[in-house]
Amino acid sequence: MTSSHEPIEVTVEKIAFGGQGIARKDGLVYFIPFSAPGDRLMVRVTDEKKNFRTAEIQEILSPGPERVTPPCPVYGRCGGCNLQHISYEEQLRQKQNLVLEQLKKNLTTDTEILPIVPSPTPFHYRNRIQLKFDGQRLGFYERKSHTIIDLEDCLICDDRLTAQFSDLKKSLSEKKQPAPKVELFLNTENQVESSLSDSGPTEGLGFSQVNQAQNINLTSTLKQWISEDPSEKIYDFYAGAGNFTFPLLDQFRRSTVHSVELSEKSVKDAKRRILEMNLSPKRVQFFCSDVGAFLKRVILQDDSIAILDPPRVGCADQVIHSLAPQNLKKIYYISCNPSTLARDLTLLKNWKIGRLQAFDMFPQTDHIEVLAELVIDSR
Repeated sequence: MTSSHEPIEVTVEKIAFGGQGIARKDGLVYFIPFSAPGDRLMVRVTDEKKNFRTAEIQEILSPGPERVTPPCPVYGRCGGCNLQHISYEEQLRQKQNLVLEQLKKNLTTDTEILPIVPSPTPFHYRNRIQLKFDGQRLGFYERKSHTIIDLEDCLICDDRLTAQFSDLKKSLSEKKQPAPKVELFLNTENQVESSLSDSGPTEGLGFSQVNQAQNINLTSTLKQWISEDPSEKIYDFYAGAGNFTFPLLDQFRRSTVHSVELSEKSVKDAKRRILEMNLSPKRVQFFCSDVGAFLKRVILQDDSIAILDPPRVGCADQVIHSLAPQNLKKIYYISCNPSTLARDLTLLKNWKIGRLQAFDMFPQTDHIEVLAELVIDSR
C-alpha cells in the first residue's frame, strides 16, 4: 500500500458533491480539492479513511481540457469559491450530473429531466454577502481558517456592493472595534444597505435569493409549470417574505395563496407588502408558524398545490409525513441541497418526480438549486 507521505499519480474523473475532484487508484477513491475533470496530477494524501483518501495537488502533470486560469487573485486562499478553475460550461455539465447522481434512486422512466439553466451572469451576481472585520482587515475568511483576507473586490459580488468596501472599511476603522459579521446587501429598491451583528444570520436577510437574475428564471419556470394545471388553492411553505407568493398572486388571479414562514421579520415584511398592494385576505394569508406545526392543525384542501422551499437541511420529518398522504394536485419542491432533497423524496411515499430542472444559482461554487415537480405515483 502506498504511504500517505509518498506523492502518487492520479487522473481526475469528475467533480463530487462538495466540489472536490474524484480519482481512483488501487481500489481507493481520492477526493482532491481544486482539481478538474481530466487533470493528470501528482497528489499527496492529507487524510485517510477506510474507503477513501483526501489529497492535495503537488503538481499538475497535464491539465484537463476544461481547466482554466481563475480570474480571482485570492482564489484558493479565500473560503468562498471552489470552481473558478473550471470553465463555466464544464461547471454546468458537472452540476447537472451531480443532481442526477444524487437523485438517481428517485428518478423513474417517466421523469422528464430538463437541462440545467445557466446563471445570466457567472460573475458579479451576489446581491448579499457577509464580511468579517477584525479592526484592520475587511473581507472573507481564508479557507479552513479564521484569518481574514483583506479585500478590495469580490468577483462574484454585485459591483454595487464591492464599490462600498473602501468606505465601509474606513467607517468601521473609525469606530475602533471589530465587527464579527458585516452584512452588505441590496434592498428591495436595489439600494445598498449594511448591518452589523455579533453572531448568527440577521433575521429576514437569509430568506432572499442571492442571485436575483437567476431567481427570476426560477420563479418564471415555477409559474409556467403551475399554469399548465393550476389550482384555486396554493400553499407556499417556507415562504420567506413572499419570494414565490407575490409572483404567484400576480399570475393566478383566481387562486388563493396561504403562505407559512417561521421568521417574524419576513412575515412582517410580507404583511406590509400585502397592505401596500391592497390585497384581500380572500386572496392571500401569511402565517407566522413552523411548517410542521401548521400542518398538524390545518387540513389542506384537496386538489390544491403545495410549494416547498426549505433551507439546506431540508424538510423536517413531520412535514414530509404530513404531506405524503395528502390528496394534493402537485407538490413543487425547490431545493438548494440535492442530498436532502433525495432524502425527503424517499420519505414522500406515494409521490414521484414528474419533472426536474436544475438552476445554477451559485456560479463558481459547488452549490446548486433544483426544482422538482412531484405528482402522485399511481403505479
